[in-house]
Amino acid sequence: MGWSASLKSNKEITFNEVNDIVNQLPEHLSFFGFQPHLNEWGWNAATDISKPIGKELSISGSYGISGGKAETMAEYLKEKLEDNGHEIEIEYCW
Repeated sequence: MGWSASLKSNKEITFNEVNDIVNQLPEHLSFFGFQPHLNEWGWNAATDISKPIGKELSISGSYGISGGKAETMAEYLKEKLEDNGHEIEIEYCW
């Protein structure tokens, strides 16, 4: 069992935007202090961050390990995307 959140924008979210944000995550949003790792589906960090599709970016994880970071990560990504001119709404699925 796990959780997920979708960050929905008023404009396209690009891979490069997310990659830049992820590569500058503060240590408390990394996975046990390790730098985020890019996989074919997205990045491993304190939560899993999927590659963006159109106007949407998804994050997810298990309740045990990353559940406590869900809202912190979503709000951090929202803030950074809004700094890039996006208008973001977050939808959680618990």
